[in-house]
Amino acid sequence: MAIISWSITPPPETHAAMAQGPGQPAAEQERVVLVQLALPYKVDFGEVIKVSGNTPEFGSWDIEHAVQMHWTPGNVWVAELRLAPGTYEIKTWH
Repeated sequence: MAIISWSITPPPETHAAMAQGPGQPAAEQERVVLVQLALPYKVDFGEVIKVSGNTPEFGSWDIEHAVQMHWTPGNVWVAELRLAPGTYEIKTWH
């Protein structure tokens, strides 16, 4: 599969709605946004889809530490992550 690269840059008006993790200092909380990945894809029963990437949040290209997506109706796989604004390269695996 192809490697996908994207950037996360929240618009200024969303700063108040940014995701916050418990116990994080305010300055650190403001640097994180909630991102939902969605992939419409049909797999065989029992298979899963994982997302790996070039950062620790995505397992640093190690499939054992990749983010496992969750199936939703309509064969749409989703994952939610809290990520700092920046550029990420990811690859899906199944």
